[in-house]
Amino acid sequence: MPGTITFLSRVSSEFGHLDEVLRSQLAPLPSAVIKTPTDLEGYDAGLTTLDKLWDFIKNADAVIHVVGVELGSQPPQSMIDELLARHAELKAWLNQKSLACAGWTYTQWEVFLALFRRHQCGGGRPLIFVVAQEVSDPPDPILPGSEREMPASPSQGHLDTLVGLNVHANISFRNDGELLTSLMRSEFGALVHSESQAAVISLTDLVSALRGSGSARALLSWPQRTTNDERGRWLARPELNQIVDAVVTEPHGVILLLGVPGSGKSALLARFAEVCSRQDLLVVPIKADRISEEVCDEHSLARELGLPAATDLATSVRRLAFDRKVVVLVDQLDALAGMVVQKPARLRLLMQLIHDLCGDQ
Repeated sequence: MPGTITFLSRVSSEFGHLDEVLRSQLAPLPSAVIKTPTDLEGYDAGLTTLDKLWDFIKNADAVIHVVGVELGSQPPQSMIDELLARHAELKAWLNQKSLACAGWTYTQWEVFLALFRRHQCGGGRPLIFVVAQEVSDPPDPILPGSEREMPASPSQGHLDTLVGLNVHANISFRNDGELLTSLMRSEFGALVHSESQAAVISLTDLVSALRGSGSARALLSWPQRTTNDERGRWLARPELNQIVDAVVTEPHGVILLLGVPGSGKSALLARFAEVCSRQDLLVVPIKADRISEEVCDEHSLARELGLPAATDLATSVRRLAFDRKVVVLVDQLDALAGMVVQKPARLRLLMQLIHDLCGDQ
């Protein structure tokens, strides 16, 4: 894998400074990517804040949820209704767990979205670390039934809800130093260190590798004109503008291009790749029929596409998509379908890649 993605869930007014504290701590591990609610600014303006949070969290390997005194601000009910209308599985999970989301703040939503994502993935990732700040000078205890009974704080009620889901505050801290020490001694430290020791490739090298493989060059260089000389011309197709509009306006999705053999699908994709580059969209081109028949697993597919064998392709693309929109073009899937009985691995791996990138879309 090229690294880990960690989402830091916290109330900005209380723990916003931890963004840079954690990034500084992980600076020696360039493969460890930290994302925070601040990074939502400018990310896919067409999405609501809750949908942006879901986009970040569903791609995270770990979520650090810091709980202090404050819980932060609440999203409007209309935004919650939109989220649940788009994600029926999330709504069903909340009902199954008897979780009433009315009144949840953005920070509370973050940890419950992480728990839902782990449910989708069948456990494992994302790893979730609930970090609770210790009160430096706790008040004198007040006995139940006395005239002055201590009310439970909102954050304590939140922690109690998590405990009901068997999610406990596994780290407590009194200052930033304790927090960092505890995190790096926990499973989180093991995660970021183990991933950094795997094959690490910089984002710049990653882009070059993905666009420089034989499969990518075959798609990008596919003839677009009727002939290869000056007399050749491009046959304008309305589908090109339709695809461009969908990619530019929609935050994410899947587009299926259909056509009989020889109708110009590959030429259209090659031209589309040029248009994307002019729109500052990052294109990852894959010409499926140019992938070696020897490809049999994720490691050999990574090598075929010019990446280190230990690199996870879906995670690589998600890392790139944090900074700019990425368009993955897969051409000639139908050619592999015709050989699925004899050589099923290539088609299976590419379909799995599409599924991994799409998530629940």
